[in-house]
Amino acid sequence: PAATAAVLRKGWLHTGDLGYLDAAGHLFLTGRLKDVINVGGYKVIPAEVESVLLSDPTVADAGVAGLDGLPGFTGEAVVAAVVAAPGATPNLSDLETRCVENLEKHKVPSRFVVLPSVPRSDTGKVLRTELARQLAGHLLA
Repeated sequence: PAATAAVLRKGWLHTGDLGYLDAAGHLFLTGRLKDVINVGGYKVIPAEVESVLLSDPTVADAGVAGLDGLPGFTGEAVVAAVVAAPGATPNLSDLETRCVENLEKHKVPSRFVVLPSVPRSDTGKVLRTELARQLAGHLLA
């Protein structure tokens, strides 16, 4: 009952999905409100950053999470995990350049980590809490 009350307000279902309508009235979902990373007051949707990373042929999978406590940063920092494509080795400097060229400054990951896999649910969604835990283990240990 409490969870239902939290999403049902004044007869409307608040799913937490983010999206937009185009000029033709088509709905496009871009992410989830709970996944948004707050970087100095700017909002970053992880899926947008992941899309840029996945455009690199050396990247088979990517996940982005917000990480608190990263040295040199106040608040959350955008951190990216990438999985190498078969037979490839992602060049982290090239990935950063790709992000700088395709994203607003506050959306560019502060750190990049190569992982064997990105944690995902049975439905294929990135498990961001688990990803953040893994990234913290690599960067804050």
